[in-house]
Formats: sequence, structure tokens, C-alpha cells
Amino acid sequence: MTRILAVEFRENDRVLEVGCENSDLTAALARRAGYVTGAAVSDDALVVAQKAGLQSGLHNISFQRIEGDRLPYGDNMFDAVVTQGVLHQVADPAKTIQEMVRVVKSPGRLVVADLVGAEDEARREAHAKILAARSGRAVQILASSALLALCGAEPLEIAAHSQWDERLTFDQWMPAVDFAESARDKVLRMLVAAGKKKTTDLKIDVSGKSPVLQWRWMMVIAEKTGHI
Repeated sequence: MTRILAVEFRENDRVLEVGCENSDLTAALARRAGYVTGAAVSDDALVVAQKAGLQSGLHNISFQRIEGDRLPYGDNMFDAVVTQGVLHQVADPAKTIQEMVRVVKSPGRLVVADLVGAEDEARREAHAKILAARSGRAVQILASSALLALCGAEPLEIAAHSQWDERLTFDQWMPAVDFAESARDKVLRMLVAAGKKKTTDLKIDVSGKSPVLQWRWMMVIAEKTGHI
């Protein structure tokens, strides 16, 4: 279960989830808050989310496609804005955070959970190249200090933050049914090379039949205390 669900929401909170993937988190939030809007970053994600949303039977939930960095919502509309696993996939994480700040009320909360990498830029870039090879799109991973800086800039104040490690086997992370064999082979070769040379902070155990990956996540809860 996602760490975001450990955050308390009020029954009348209006919540925005930026980057809903399959509506699971959106639906879980809707069971805790007043109304939840799931903002999908692709047409495919929107279709999947809408279908799952209908199947959930919840009536306090809706989905919308967003384009680019700009969120299609007015200023100070939401009591809370949450995002999970999205920042490392967007072109401008700082702009995405700024837009989240713009649409959340004051007082209001931002809850951001994402992958974080080493403070060393070269090691983060090596990590990002592996993720980009898997996803087929550009990836940039923030250092923990950079994510904290974005979430702690005016008019935000950091209320809490935590880090944890996630472990998956290669087959769990990149299942054969979802990826072409050539893509799996390419990413596997990159992982094995990174594990042997230790070029990234992504921990890779290649001793078993299927490599085991371990990477770091961070969640930051920030309070909006002023206006922009």
C-alpha cells in the first residue's frame, strides 16, 4: 500500500492527484476525502483510470487529461494535491511543483512521493538512463536535497518527510508480458553492467537467476502557508 494513504484527509477535502496511472490511488483517496480529481498525463492512462473509476462505484471521483506543465485548474482550488512517481517522468519538476502550489489552497497541503537518487549527478544520470530505457521516455531523478528544496520553497513549509527502499526482482519490474524481448535484454544488460561497475546508487544484486533491484523513495508533506 502506498505511503500516501498513511496521510490523513478530512471528509470534506477536495483533493487533486497529479499523474494518476490506474486510478487505484485515486479511488483509495476518494474513500478518505470529500472529492478527488485524478489528472492523467496521457490518453492511455486516462482511459484506464476512467474505466477503473467506474468499476469502483465511487461517485466522488472524476478524471481529466492534462497537457504539458500547466494544470487546467484555477488558483487555490484544492485542499490537498498529491503525486506519486511522477516527478522523475516530467520535463520540469520545478514547474510541476509550482503548478501544484498554485492550485492548492492556503492553508493546504502538498504530498509528493517519488524516486530519489544520489547527490552525485553522474550516478543519478546513470540511474536515469536505465529507467529511460525501460519506459521509452526521458527520465530525470532528483537528489533528496533537491526534492526537499523544491517542496520547502516559499510559500511552502515542510511538515514531514520520510525515505524508504523498494525491492523488486527484474521480472516483477519488467514483466515479459508487457515488454518486447529486445527491450528486456537491453535493460537487463544495462543493469548487469551497472551492478558490476557500481556506476549508480541503484542497488543491483545479479547473483541470482533474476536480478534484484533496490532504489530509494522519498515522501514529502508540505504546508502552503502563504500565497503566490
